[in-house]
Amino acid sequence: MATARRNLVPWEPPGLTVVLQYWDGDEAPAMRLARLLADIEPAPRADISLVFFRRFDTILTPLSWETFLHCGRKFSVSQVQSKRKGAGHPWGCNELWSGALSCMARAWRRGSLKRPSCFFIEADGCPLRSDWASLLSAEHEASILSGKRVTGALMRMPVPHFNGSLIAEASVWWDRASLHGTPPDQAWDLFHAAALLQEGRATSLIKNVYNARAASAEMLDAHSPETAWVCNAKDTSLIEWAERTLTNGH
Repeated sequence: MATARRNLVPWEPPGLTVVLQYWDGDEAPAMRLARLLADIEPAPRADISLVFFRRFDTILTPLSWETFLHCGRKFSVSQVQSKRKGAGHPWGCNELWSGALSCMARAWRRGSLKRPSCFFIEADGCPLRSDWASLLSAEHEASILSGKRVTGALMRMPVPHFNGSLIAEASVWWDRASLHGTPPDQAWDLFHAAALLQEGRATSLIKNVYNARAASAEMLDAHSPETAWVCNAKDTSLIEWAERTLTNGH
């Protein structure tokens, strides 16, 4: 069985580097999500790093700093500002993701990134299980063992592609030069669909609930046994459910 190339050193600890990408327009929900991830954990975790990755024009506010300190009680945390400049849709999203992956890749090459498996998330995502991180870490390890360096939710429309909330090895950036740029008028996950599909393995643990609104507790309870993470929520019903259900009142 093939194993994907992932590291410059013989071994690195398992786990995930969770890269939370945000900008001025979604800072508040992004910080709410970050707090939720910390509050889910009953004790500090050595296998998870959380990167607060903000857009080039987003300042470090009191809210993000307070959230950073709050999350630092449970995870290794870092604050990074993107050096790639892009605004508007989809260019702002394109450059934010490219900036995040390139930053993780450079840190990996320097040897300062302990966990090269990077889970890229945004404010519209939410865990459905308290063990979401362990499940996704194990799922990505299975991808690595099968020779794949990307794990994500496979979408069929408008063309087959992985949703942007995916796990990718930092090394993908260096081996796939086509990822280094995206036209400002095209969404990066669609433009790079072919390369990411070649590198990728589909998982049902990440679910794209495109434009989901007013999600009921019954629906989320039904999805949670088979889904660790949902993305593309368009209101607060998912995170409200998660705060009630997964944090034990924190």
